[in-house]
Amino acid sequence: MQEAAHHAAVDAPRQATYVAAMTPTLDTVYEEALSLPEALRLELVERLLPTITGEPEIETAQFAIVQQRRAEVESGRVQMIPGEDVFREVNEALAAKRG
Repeated sequence: MQEAAHHAAVDAPRQATYVAAMTPTLDTVYEEALSLPEALRLELVERLLPTITGEPEIETAQFAIVQQRRAEVESGRVQMIPGEDVFREVNEALAAKRG
């Protein structure tokens, strides 16, 4: 019995190291998610969002808006504007207001 306990105590650090080595880091998960096609990244986000605690009524409304906008883009009804363009336009508008 003592021998079994001794082996368990000796093996425990090795098992912990193995589990730690097999556990992906946040950076690894992030990099793997970025390698997915856009549609799958979006699906991943949609699956993760409900797991984040917050104000459910606000999250539900926000999620509905995201789904609506996604459908508009996918249907071709609206086109996305690159972020750089949006920020440039905002900065130009603010500069014009400042005079």
